[in-house]
Formats: sequence, structure tokens, C-alpha cells
Amino acid sequence: MTRVMYGVAFGEGKWDADRVRTIMGEDLAAVILSIPLSHCPSNDRLFWRCSKDGNFSVRSCYWLVRRGCVEGVVNVISEECWRSVWRLQCPPKLKHFLWCAIRGNMAIIERLLYRHITSNSDEEKATPISSFADRWLWLVNKLSAENNRKAAALMWACWRCRNLQLFEDVWPDPVLLAAGFCRLADDYTRHMQNVRPLGGCNIRSSCLRWYPPHFGMVKINTDAHVLSGNMAGLGVVCRNYCGKILMIATKKIHYTDPKCAEFQAIRYALSIARRFNYDNVWVESDALGVINTISHESRGFSPIFSVYDDIRRDRSLFLSCKFSYVKRNGNTMAHLVAREDTAGDEELIRVTNFPSSIVTLAMLDISN
Repeated sequence: MTRVMYGVAFGEGKWDADRVRTIMGEDLAAVILSIPLSHCPSNDRLFWRCSKDGNFSVRSCYWLVRRGCVEGVVNVISEECWRSVWRLQCPPKLKHFLWCAIRGNMAIIERLLYRHITSNSDEEKATPISSFADRWLWLVNKLSAENNRKAAALMWACWRCRNLQLFEDVWPDPVLLAAGFCRLADDYTRHMQNVRPLGGCNIRSSCLRWYPPHFGMVKINTDAHVLSGNMAGLGVVCRNYCGKILMIATKKIHYTDPKCAEFQAIRYALSIARRFNYDNVWVESDALGVINTISHESRGFSPIFSVYDDIRRDRSLFLSCKFSYVKRNGNTMAHLVAREDTAGDEELIRVTNFPSSIVTLAMLDISN
């Protein structure tokens, strides 16, 4: 018999979704359901949402006040935006432009009115249907990395052209200006690609591709993928010392943020390994920050540490259990499995009849 209290189904480690929606309504329910729960019964605890570890600090409170509103605290999409910006291969000035646009720091009439700098609201009547952050994240998921860089450069050029006209009464050729900004971004990217190898790379060769485990050990690759409708997919791929696929699994969860989703993917991998009675496991992920947190045995009060505590407990149940980081090109199978359709079910596990695309990728991993 499962005891249900305050929307939590103790014993299963997951929310009673129907009850949460009934009590809190759809909008708040989406935020609540995205909070991960521990698989083990535990007491409720308070945490400070504005810091990564859940501990209150004056610094985090200061930045909350500087932000000017609380809505950014519950904006679960912002971390994915920051991640996409900092990974963009482009000049730092272009990243700073995107950072300002996503934060809403651009000197448009809407912001000037909010800060009481101007009272004229007729100069710019066109306002976006949604925020720049929403538009940018949508664009990132639609275009390649190269096209995202070009799109960002074109936005930057549009902003520069607009400022020249409004503040300096200069009317540049927009085509030439855009071409120059795109060329600047491309030249910077080529330069950095040529310079970085000469400076020495700290990434070990073992992080660059998939390697098989030792005999008697199962290697489990994991990944998380953001889906539509505030959902995320967790992907797990288990292979033996020959590189043979033993099992693949996909699970759907309520999305909260990228790091938390990656943590839940690793927790799901360990739970799958226990269900299939694997004794010696090697868990691999392309989320470096998550692997470092596990390695350093970090502590905190935020919900993400409930997931980490589950991982810490589960790893002690194996004869041997190690974790490692691999670049995305060595984790492609798990990424593809995370995108699988579960046909309405919470999870989908396969031990035979694997998709041809998965089998092909497994053969490529072995041959490389």
C-alpha cells in the first residue's frame, strides 16, 4: 500500500501528478512536477532556490534584487539558454550581446519605461510575442551550431544598425554591415580552432571517443534530451566488453534544468543496472559538471542533491561502480536513445530488436 501525502507518493519517489494538478492548477503544477524527488523516503526540507547548492548567501540575494523581479527564479528555461550561449563558437562581444538580450538589459523602450528613464512609449510599438530567451532557445534547437553563430551575428548587426540610426543619425548599408559581422564571427572561430590545439588540451584521449569496458564489466552510457511540453527524455545504453548492446532504455520525466536532467539520467542508469543484476558497472556521461559533482561528493539542500544522494547510495550496492566523462561524439548512442518515443508509456526498455540506427552507431564505436 502506497501512502500519499501532499502530492507525493512515498515508496515510489515520484509526484502524484493528478493530485498536484487538482490542488495547485496547471501552471504551478508544471513547476512542482519538475522538482525531482529522492527514491528513498525523506523529510521535507527548505532550500534557497537562487543558489546552486540551495544554501542562502548574501551574494545570491543581491543578484536577485538586481534582477528586479522574482519571475527569473522559476524560469526553468534560462539555464538552457545560458548553456547554448556559452557553448557558441563566436567572439566574446557577440556572447555578451546575446547575454544582454536574454537578460532583458537592452536599451529598448520597454526597459527604459520600467526603469523610469523615459516616459515616451510611442517610439517602439512593436514588441515580441514572447521573450528573446524563448525565441533564442527555439532557434538553437532548429539550427546547426554554424547557422546559430550566423544568426547571432545577424542579430548583432541589426542591433548595431538600429543604434547607429537612432543615436548617431548614421544610415549604414545593412547588407555590408551584416556581412562584416558574419565575417568577424567566422574569422574568430577559425582562429580559435587553429590556436587551441597549440596551447595544449587538458582533455584526455579517453574522453574523446567510446571505449569498451574490461571483461566482466558493463559500460552504461547516459544522456538527457529536452522534449516539447516541459518534458525530457533520459537515455541509457548498456554494452559489454565486446561492444555488444545488452539493453537500451528510454524514460520520460518532467523537465527542470539541464544539469538536473543529466543527474536523473545517471540515477536511472544505476536503477536499470540493479534491475538487470549487473554487478560491475562503468557509467559514462557527456555532462562534465555532473561527473565532477559525483566525483567531489558535493553536498547541498536543493532538490538536485536528492538525486545525487540516490546515486551515492546506489553506487555502494555494486561490487564496482565508476563514473567518467566523454565528449558528445563518444556518447551519441545515449543521446539518440534519449530522443526515442515511448508511445505514451513512462519508459521503454529493449533487450532485442534494436533500431538499425543504434546498431550502426555501435558498430562505428567499435571500429574507431
